[in-house]
Amino acid sequence: MISAILGGATAIASGISAIQNFQQAKIDSQAAAAAANRLMGLQEQNKMAALQAPDISSLKSQQNAQQAATATQALQGMGAEGAANVANLYQASLQDQAQTAQDQAAMNAQVEQMKAQSAQGVESRNIANQRAVEEARLQGAQQSAADRRSAGNAAIGGIASGLGMAAEDIIAMSNPYARLTADEKVKLGKV
Repeated sequence: MISAILGGATAIASGISAIQNFQQAKIDSQAAAAAANRLMGLQEQNKMAALQAPDISSLKSQQNAQQAATATQALQGMGAEGAANVANLYQASLQDQAQTAQDQAAMNAQVEQMKAQSAQGVESRNIANQRAVEEARLQGAQQSAADRRSAGNAAIGGIASGLGMAAEDIIAMSNPYARLTADEKVKLGKV
């Protein structure tokens, strides 16, 4: 009788343990999914995206205007000879503006190239981080599945063991001679 009670209690305890394991596994799985989603949301930002080349053409244009005004005033005082040099001054100013525009274009191209390289690096690191998160998710899911199978098998084993103990006791109770040794059975004449 005691074995039947112990067997039933073992089966119930194993069943409760299995249910608790499955409930905890579900909670753990939800927490892992939430953490993975938060990690996936972390993205490196391209800090160079807003970078712009300085506008050297407007700075140079202001500088040229000041120099031209100063030179023009100086040349006006020189008469006809000064008037001839105004054309030379204007031509030099045009050449300087063309060179400044080329320098600005080259600087803009360098900045765009730096921004593109930075963006490519940021995207590569973001992809690597996302891959690491997904690999961790996969590994965690595989481990969780193995742990669940193991816990489930242990619980089933406990249930079977408890039911086996109970069954043995019930069988023994229905046949009082089942627990007797062979010698005891011979003495009682039950062989």
